[in-house]
Amino acid sequence: TTSVNVLLNEYLPASSGSWYVHKLASGNITASRFPIIRSENVKSGSRITAHHINLPDDMFSTDIVVFNCHLKCCSSDENDQKRQAEADALMQYVNKLKSGNTQLNIEAGTPFVFMGDFNLVGTSQNLHTLLYGDIQDESTYGSSQLPDWDNSPMDDDVARNVACNAAYTYGESGVYYWPSRLDYILYTGSALNVEKSFIMQSSRLSDSLLARYNILAGDNATASDHLPHVADFSIKTSSTDNRQQPDRRTHIGKNVLKKDDELVVSNIQQNIARINIYNIAGMLTNTITVNNGTARTPMSSRGMFIVEIPGTACYKVIVE
Repeated sequence: TTSVNVLLNEYLPASSGSWYVHKLASGNITASRFPIIRSENVKSGSRITAHHINLPDDMFSTDIVVFNCHLKCCSSDENDQKRQAEADALMQYVNKLKSGNTQLNIEAGTPFVFMGDFNLVGTSQNLHTLLYGDIQDESTYGSSQLPDWDNSPMDDDVARNVACNAAYTYGESGVYYWPSRLDYILYTGSALNVEKSFIMQSSRLSDSLLARYNILAGDNATASDHLPHVADFSIKTSSTDNRQQPDRRTHIGKNVLKKDDELVVSNIQQNIARINIYNIAGMLTNTITVNNGTARTPMSSRGMFIVEIPGTACYKVIVE
């Protein structure tokens, strides 16, 4: 962590003080401009850590908890099961965190974020658990509960590539696997707004942009085989956040479908008349009319799609 701290202070110096850097699990480092009060391993032997960050009282109305997540890699039934156990354990920890039964002493309503390399290359249940708190092994990890403070799912920041309208975070040219969205940021939408977010891929930037921002085309590939997923958040407060908030009960029935199965999105807020469906290349493939808060359409093509509910959220759907 010392070398990371030195590099951050050299290349991204804080306006005052120094960076705070914690490492509890191999390969996971959490860095913050603000003090990290306490850190804790979520599951023994895994690479999921929780960090309570002390945000300045004169700037923010609350602190924040960041979960640094690096789930089990690679595709196989065994690895799917290991990822599921990690997802279950994370949901168990969140349930304990909200009830005051962890080493992180936080106030009710404190926002939290899951971020990192989720390695979701198998069953969709792993992601469903992380979004909806749907614990599969309840005998080991306790009962399922919706994770956000307002008893809603986690929100998913589906950021787009700065050079193309796509959301993959793994897929530089020369890698074996198909471009995939492996690196996620999930957050408590009851307490946080995403102001801006993006996926950075230097190899796809024009020469003029590379020169303008002093970036080399190979910078991403030199740093990692994954692409950076960057997001700016603001904290919601009842007195200052007057933006219209989406109906957080909006629910997508199934996000893995067979060809010609019907996609159903329900509990859509009343002022939304249509939802949009995009393919993995970011092209609009369909616009669906909302009737009485519900949108339905058969999915006649195989592939991965993004369902956009304007002003509310985006959902990934796979048609097999």
